[in-house]
Amino acid sequence: MNPTVFFAEMRKIWRPLPTLVMLVCATLFMLQAIGQASSFTHDAPQSANSLGNSADNAFIADMIERYGPNLDRRTKEGLAGELNRQKRLFSEGLAAIPQARAANIGDYDSFNRYQEAEFGGGRVEVTIDDSGNDVYSDPLLQTVNADQTMSRTLSRIAFLQQVLDRTAETDRRSRDMAALQLRMAFARSITDVFGGGRQPGSYDDQGRPLNGSPRLPQLPSGVTQRIDAIFGHTERYGYLGSDVLSGVTSIVTLMFIAPPICSLIMTLPLIPRDRQRRMLALQYASRTGRRVVWDQMAAISATTLITSAGVCLMMAVPAVWPIRTLMSCPAISVMAVQLIWFDLNLRSYLIGGAAVAMLFSLAVVMLVTFLTRRSSGVIAMLLRAVPPTVICIAPTMLLLAPALFLLSGPLDRWIPLPGNEPMLFALVLLAACALWVVDGIRLRHREPNGV
Repeated sequence: MNPTVFFAEMRKIWRPLPTLVMLVCATLFMLQAIGQASSFTHDAPQSANSLGNSADNAFIADMIERYGPNLDRRTKEGLAGELNRQKRLFSEGLAAIPQARAANIGDYDSFNRYQEAEFGGGRVEVTIDDSGNDVYSDPLLQTVNADQTMSRTLSRIAFLQQVLDRTAETDRRSRDMAALQLRMAFARSITDVFGGGRQPGSYDDQGRPLNGSPRLPQLPSGVTQRIDAIFGHTERYGYLGSDVLSGVTSIVTLMFIAPPICSLIMTLPLIPRDRQRRMLALQYASRTGRRVVWDQMAAISATTLITSAGVCLMMAVPAVWPIRTLMSCPAISVMAVQLIWFDLNLRSYLIGGAAVAMLFSLAVVMLVTFLTRRSSGVIAMLLRAVPPTVICIAPTMLLLAPALFLLSGPLDRWIPLPGNEPMLFALVLLAACALWVVDGIRLRHREPNGV
């Protein structure tokens, strides 16, 4: 590679107009990432975890800051102490409610027994008000539910209790339910996924079919071993609700859309512009000019990496900044259903997702620019570039990116290997680079009119 020619090709790529268009496009994707992240930042007190509790992220962030993000012995002792403190606060609130005093209910345990008896006996009617809140016919439950402080304390008690229950050695139900959900995910067809993720049927806790439902596939041994490792060492993992990881996953998904599009805006015009301005004859007049394809290949690769890294930073930093205190939390949580192949925290998961997105962007750009290298005009270039771009980005955006590193990824039903998504993108990149290399070797012995 000739450094002088390489930097000349870089200057041809980084022109004012494409750069401006790329920045506008990246800004739009950045705003979309911030909008998706608002569900677990701006509205944190109303966010709910996967179990339906209203334990807000601000409370969880406070627990993480005081006791740590991993469920080791120290953290569990701290959460147990916090559980007792929340129960005392709830008891103090009950003491001020006349209906509780009349029913001889003075603490959380007696209130919980009363609530189970009322619901179990079918004596409580539940209606929804205009704001979407539950309204109970029972006066005591209605008073507790209407009191924002007591309602939030009650939800925190339920959250802390479930965290501690799910870290107990005797809790096998969480492990069995996780395996069942993965088996149901593997049983879904692509049509079901696009149709809203419909369940393949009804099953009991062991995955046995009910009501004539089809039999579920067995999990690959590698997936089963990973599930056993996760639920056998809960001290490694955290206790975030699934909304935070889902929000980070949505940002990662956008990283598989924005970087390749912005990189193509920069790199696509390079070779067609040379054809349009009749530069081929000048290039093929010397031995150095005939080797310009290698410098163009290098310039396209460098531009793609620079653009992809910049776009990923533009989307990730402002989107996750409000929850930066949560980024040290493990991506695997005992309170969530997402199980991943690697023991990563949210920060590492985001960085790993950005790295895989950059690999994917490089593979797409190298493939699409190769397919459009013989175009002589903008229209011809777009007609050749848009279809393969859509074919590459659409299935990745809908299937692979939302399940990046997850055990429920669509590739895991056939290739249950950790990190199979980056392996696939690396193969595509190698194929695209091989096409460039073969074409570059062939061009050394051809005339401009045959190129």
